[in-house]
Amino acid sequence: MTDTSNTGTTNTGTSTEPVHAGGSSHLEGRGYTVGSFILAVLAILVYPPLHGVIGAVLGYIGHRKGDSLGRTAMVCSLTAMVVGLVVADFAYRSVT
Repeated sequence: MTDTSNTGTTNTGTSTEPVHAGGSSHLEGRGYTVGSFILAVLAILVYPPLHGVIGAVLGYIGHRKGDSLGRTAMVCSLTAMVVGLVVADFAYRSVT
């Protein structure tokens, strides 16, 4: 017979992984990181300076709150901003 409580041990005394109700601490900044990745995509398509900078700030906040992907999201947002500006320049030059 096994223990069904959330203590993380079985009836035999062996330890199992603890059960967390709220999630891990490294996921605390995940929302900021996801928002940063979304803004990185928008930075390529719509108004790159605004979306790129805000995405970089959100990625930084996500990184500071413990999300390991926050720094990657920040770099992606800044890169997408540059790509978006280059695409906008080519689009502008092809029209004129």
